[in-house]
Amino acid sequence: MTVIGRMMIASLLLAAGPVLAAEPGKPAAKPPAQSSPQIHTSAEIPCSCRANGTDYDAGQLVCIRGKVARCGYSLNNTSWQFLGRSCPTS
Repeated sequence: MTVIGRMMIASLLLAAGPVLAAEPGKPAAKPPAQSSPQIHTSAEIPCSCRANGTDYDAGQLVCIRGKVARCGYSLNNTSWQFLGRSCPTS
C-alpha cells in the first residue's frame, strides 16, 4: 500500500471515529456547542480611564501630576485629555 493510500485510510478513520465509537442503536455523541461571539454596542461596554490605580468614568475630572485632566475618547479609546490648568489647591 502506498503512503497516499495509508493517509487516505487514516483520514477516513479519523473522520468516522465518533460514528464508529457509538454503541449500536445509540446515536453518536455530538461535539460540544460552540459559544457565539459576544457583540456589544458602545452603550453596553464599560469604558473608563485609569489613573493612580483607580478607574474613572468618561467625563470625570482628575488631577494627574498637578494638571486637571478629563476622561474622554480619542479614536474610540478612552484617554486623558489635559485641560491646561493646574489642579486647585486649598
